[in-house]
Amino acid sequence: MPVALGLALTTTACGNVAAAFNRYGPPGYVTVAQAGELAPANTFDAGADGRPGQLIGPHYHLELSGYSVMSEVPAEHAAAFGFDGGPIRAKEGTEFFVAVAGPATVPASGPVTAVLRVGDEQRPLERLPAAGETIAAVIPQGADVRLSVMDEKRGQTLDLRTGDRPEAVAGFYNAAFESADPADYEGEGVAVGDAGSGYLPENRDLTISMNVDVAQRSPWLEEPGWAPEGEVWIGVPISGMTTNAVWGFDTGPDSHEPMMLWELKQSDLFSLTPEGGDAVDAEGDLTFVADEDSPYYGTPDSPFDPDSTTLYFAVPEDTVAAELKISPGGKLSAEWADVDGRGSWDKKPKSGKIDLEF
Repeated sequence: MPVALGLALTTTACGNVAAAFNRYGPPGYVTVAQAGELAPANTFDAGADGRPGQLIGPHYHLELSGYSVMSEVPAEHAAAFGFDGGPIRAKEGTEFFVAVAGPATVPASGPVTAVLRVGDEQRPLERLPAAGETIAAVIPQGADVRLSVMDEKRGQTLDLRTGDRPEAVAGFYNAAFESADPADYEGEGVAVGDAGSGYLPENRDLTISMNVDVAQRSPWLEEPGWAPEGEVWIGVPISGMTTNAVWGFDTGPDSHEPMMLWELKQSDLFSLTPEGGDAVDAEGDLTFVADEDSPYYGTPDSPFDPDSTTLYFAVPEDTVAAELKISPGGKLSAEWADVDGRGSWDKKPKSGKIDLEF
């Protein structure tokens, strides 16, 4: 819908009203509009973190490529200010200010609120701009212009003239959100089943494997929420966790290999060491179980229960590289057709060390 503008009639020397109107930008005006062909006259210098002009939150990513200041909006750029035509002039002591959202911008997808702060005045925005859109306003000449965004009860602020962030959650800006695709894990060890007087002790080769998927690094992730102050989450998805412990025993006539029941506690199996820091455990206390309830698929390998999870490690917010350590051990018991026994390790599977870089 057309924007209401201040109008002034001009009079000719003969006293007639001129055919054209002088139109002025209304005080307090702010909108989100389409940039069209408008390119920002001013861009931002690279800041210490290399992401000037950006605000990143749990449910949005705003990248401003720069801004322009005008005393008059020509007709060809009127739409970038939400006007239906031009030229539009700034009243004395005011100016038009417009910031342009760049291609990295991701529209807000959750309960995000935004306010344009012009000096001490606050002007709510209906929404954040998408890529190729603008934040346009009529402001006092030279006034400070800042954008404040609230998401998941945490606020951040962007200075629209400098691209700096007076208020920010640092962990969003100093590393990539995702790691490179890490290596998977496979291990093999030797377990001993002991039935006491029932059978002689039997050795069994046990295998374990799992997929380690692309890790995420952020001060906020959907499942755990916000990381503790000064830290970020590293979320590592684990999937396809299998073993031959249950159904991989030799069924030959001369074999007495037992089924091995295997329990692995998350805190014993996984740890993460930030580069230059100390190892930390993942949140939670899962236990992974392979036992007689594990499904048989006609192959030696069957899944643990659960066979997938996402591990969440809280690490210092300046962490950009870490090592995931996988150390299979855990609790074993042995089961033959007619007797139960104890399980122990003759040789545990070798630990896996998997690099994560962001």
